[in-house]
Amino acid sequence: MRFLQKIISAVGLALILLTLVFWLTRVLFIVSSEIKTVQDTNWHESPWAVSQTHFELERMRTALVKSYYSPSQQEIDRTIERIEIFWSRLDILVNGPYKAVLIRNQSLKTLTLEISEYLFEHEDEIYELTPDIHKQLMDRSKIWSSQWQTNSRNTYNELSQLHIDVGNRRVTTYQEIQILLLFISIFSITLLIGLIYLLIRNNRLLIKAKEVSDMKTDFLANMSHELRTPLNGIIGSINLFKPESDEQCELIDILDKSSEALLAQIDDILDYSQIESGQLTLEKTSFCLRDLIIDCISIFKIKSDNKNLYLDIATSQDLDIYIEGDKTKLRQVILNLISNAIKFTEHGGVIIDIAYIIHKQTYDIELKIIDTGIGITQENQKLLFNSFSQADSSIKRRFGGSGLGLSISKKLIEAMGGNLQLKSEINVGTQLGFNIPLTKGRIENTQSIIKDLTHYSSLSRKKLNFSGKHILVVEDNIVNQKIISKILLSFNIEVYIVQNGVEAIEHTLQNIDLIFMDIQMPLMDGVTASISLREKGITLPIVALTANATAEYKQKCQLAGMNEFLSKPFSLEKIEGILVKYFSS
Repeated sequence: MRFLQKIISAVGLALILLTLVFWLTRVLFIVSSEIKTVQDTNWHESPWAVSQTHFELERMRTALVKSYYSPSQQEIDRTIERIEIFWSRLDILVNGPYKAVLIRNQSLKTLTLEISEYLFEHEDEIYELTPDIHKQLMDRSKIWSSQWQTNSRNTYNELSQLHIDVGNRRVTTYQEIQILLLFISIFSITLLIGLIYLLIRNNRLLIKAKEVSDMKTDFLANMSHELRTPLNGIIGSINLFKPESDEQCELIDILDKSSEALLAQIDDILDYSQIESGQLTLEKTSFCLRDLIIDCISIFKIKSDNKNLYLDIATSQDLDIYIEGDKTKLRQVILNLISNAIKFTEHGGVIIDIAYIIHKQTYDIELKIIDTGIGITQENQKLLFNSFSQADSSIKRRFGGSGLGLSISKKLIEAMGGNLQLKSEINVGTQLGFNIPLTKGRIENTQSIIKDLTHYSSLSRKKLNFSGKHILVVEDNIVNQKIISKILLSFNIEVYIVQNGVEAIEHTLQNIDLIFMDIQMPLMDGVTASISLREKGITLPIVALTANATAEYKQKCQLAGMNEFLSKPFSLEKIEGILVKYFSS
């Protein structure tokens, strides 16, 4: 119904515009035709031109009569002068701007041409003004004058009628122009009102869209919190549980893998929702390309080894280059592509082929993930990047997954200014890769990084002991309180727990070395509490604990003065890394 209404409205508007254009064209044609008629006839000056010619004819005839009967040289010269003046007037009438008058009055035209021909034929005799030619001119001028007077009267009548006709047409045209202008004014006012209405409606829609976007953001935050909080309890309990038998180890391993799979699905859904709602923001940090690739490979090394697959890098270039971009999002894409490659490969392995082109200020990075897996048909390749879709239903049943990974990866790469490319052949393998331009990054102090990694590695090989350290945990969820307390107690840290931001501010902070601060809490949230603590001059490290892993919340935490951002569910390794960073000298 709405579609039909839109068609009718469009057709109606088109007809109105066509009518307006036709009417305007018609009026312009009439006006231009009238102007041409007036210009061609010069009706306001034509009577004067005809009468002036007649007047000069009469003066010439008088001069001829006078010089004929008093033939002095002076009178002869004066007569020749009058003849020349009459002749020039006649020429203007014949060849000048008034010749259209002759076209409208054929009798006057015939008379004019007859006089002109006679004058041309007897030009030499006229200038001598012999008695014979003198007598002829005198007789002929009398006849011409009589004929001219008769024709002039007809010309005046015709020009007067033309004047009346032009005036009537002008009145009619002016009336049509007034109606046209009135119509244009009404149309313009209607169009203006319509535009104002559309602007107001568009503004309302924008406000509504913003409200919906805000609601979606809040919904995502709440969903993230509600889903990740129980997962934090599950994963934290798994990390702390010490199995006493092989069967318990197997069950714990199943729980660990299941929780990781569930967390991956939640992350995909939340990432997809964030992208679709326009909440995607890209960060810019400087990082080493080699470190990023090694980090991604190390995550899947055990998985590839368990499937007897090789996982190697293929490149002829030095990867120790620093680039600037969103390291987290780029890492997410690479991990997704490697994960898919290993998932759908049973024999052979996966190669990460990397190449880049150096420009003045940027690198063009080309990365390909090449596997020897099951491959994808040409038909299914068209569906691969659609949201919530996989190659076919049997793939979903066999390998699982939400079908969002590649769709998210494609959108992330496009947001970075690149494009995702796919080549595949059934039972041969698949090549998935991307090209993205990235700005050259700042070269960090690699020696200090290596030193920190070595130091952390040596600490990790032995039981870490941070006795004497005091940590305040600001968390309202009892499960999370227990999980993080047990993790911290395993490092011999003294733990203090409060329920919300108000209690955190009221707590004596003199003996506290670090704060783990939840974000969503009753009475006062973690962001507000962190801002208040910074305003009071508290400089000790604050680690944000949040189930909302969006970039917006991370930015809020940074602006509030928080030092670290730890998303739930957090693992033992993540907590350990933060403790090492702030407590190891």
